[in-house]
Amino acid sequence: NEVKNLKQTSEFPEIVNKIIFAYDVEIGTSAMGASILRKKMQEAGMEIEINHALIDQISKDSGTIIITQQELTLQALKKFPESYHISVVSFMKNMEYDALIKKLS
Repeated sequence: NEVKNLKQTSEFPEIVNKIIFAYDVEIGTSAMGASILRKKMQEAGMEIEINHALIDQISKDSGTIIITQQELTLQALKKFPESYHISVVSFMKNMEYDALIKKLS
């Protein structure tokens, strides 16, 4: 699997300004994933901007974490090498969200 062999091109940012759930076709699941993470972040008392966006409409800002489903991760890494990336199997059921919150706290 090509995605499993990908290397992070960016270190975890010292300051996270926003988290983007990137999609190419499936807007619904990215919106729900963003909502799930937003709720978990609020419960943890954290306030970070969390949105979902079409991969071609994401701006190259510093301090951005990009979350993609595995089939889009390679494209996102190539397009945004300066961003920190999290690749998930599903936006809906993912333990990576808890790991991310722990890393941010």
